[in-house]
Amino acid sequence: MAGSRRLRCLITGAYPIPGAAFTATLLSRIAPFKARRLLDRAESIPQAQVRSLWFPELIDIMGSAFETVGCRRIGESLKVLSMKLYGRMAGALLQVGYRKAEIYHYRSGFGGASVRIARNLGMVTLCDHSTVHPALISYLINNGGKLPPRGDHGHLNRFWQWILTDIARADHILVNSEFVKDTFIHQGWEANRIDTIYLGVDDQFLGFLERVEPKRRNGRKACRLLFAGIFDTHKGAETVIDALRAVKRGDWRFEIAGKVGSAIKRNYASFFNNSRVKPLGVMLRSELAGHMRNADVLLLPSLAEGSARVIFEAMACGCFIITTPNAGSIVQDGVHGILVPPNDSKALKDAVTWTMEQPEKAKRVGARNAVDVRKNFRQSSYGDKLAKLYDRLV
Repeated sequence: MAGSRRLRCLITGAYPIPGAAFTATLLSRIAPFKARRLLDRAESIPQAQVRSLWFPELIDIMGSAFETVGCRRIGESLKVLSMKLYGRMAGALLQVGYRKAEIYHYRSGFGGASVRIARNLGMVTLCDHSTVHPALISYLINNGGKLPPRGDHGHLNRFWQWILTDIARADHILVNSEFVKDTFIHQGWEANRIDTIYLGVDDQFLGFLERVEPKRRNGRKACRLLFAGIFDTHKGAETVIDALRAVKRGDWRFEIAGKVGSAIKRNYASFFNNSRVKPLGVMLRSELAGHMRNADVLLLPSLAEGSARVIFEAMACGCFIITTPNAGSIVQDGVHGILVPPNDSKALKDAVTWTMEQPEKAKRVGARNAVDVRKNFRQSSYGDKLAKLYDRLV
């Protein structure tokens, strides 16, 4: 991967460097899931090039905890504080040891003071943003995935205002889908300031797949549907529920790999009592690989997304994809699966019905998806495209 050979330093949050890995192992008895997820962050980067900033991430975790119990403003304030602190700490590192770097590539929200320092040191600043324009997130969710008139937008809370300010600091912006780029253009940003590189599927996930047995139908005729992610409004949960309730022909089984939103669980209790519906809860990616490998179809009718990683992962597993343009994927209608309009349960119902009526065609599409992703959307492909972007910016 060409991009990895250019790395001078990775400044990141909690990362399993030797001391941190030991701590995570000790904590595994108390919080095994979080400890395992931390250990899974490891990449093949020399430890001497990694600078792990733990403290800001701990503040962010505290912010999430406050939001969970309903203290939204406190949670937002802590999250913004964590990002500001991260930016100051990253800036200090730049001044000490990385003055000769040419590009400062930072994640939106985590630049802060470090962006100014990087620019003063002569670096080109590149902000990496992974979801739709911050001013459009609430509007898309509250309006069924539809964009407002050009220039209009929804409410920006303190958290998203900070993110937007941090994006504006950069010389250039990198996004992970054409849909995200379109939302920025919609808000008046110049197209030539924004570049798109799809992340694709990483080597770690493909490694998990090598340890999973291939799909087996075992004589069953039921179409195995999978949802991966937080099963909530912004991911199209209500659309999925309405669509599956309306399916009158064919047999299906539906698994949810991820947390179910509390309001969804409360308002649609009868749906979850259906024996064909199985919530699996939050799981490690190694476990997700097994469920994806066993699925026929991934359902992800998102209202607002950056570029859903689970779509690339499901494609690598040979799944047929049913999603929306708002999921920010590479899926083309009739090529990788079926694209449906956001918030359209009838279109989703018709798409599910088609896959049940045409299982062999759907299977062939899934097989092509696996080849396409492994050939064109690997971790190495991303690195090569990123290296070309670096060359152009410098």
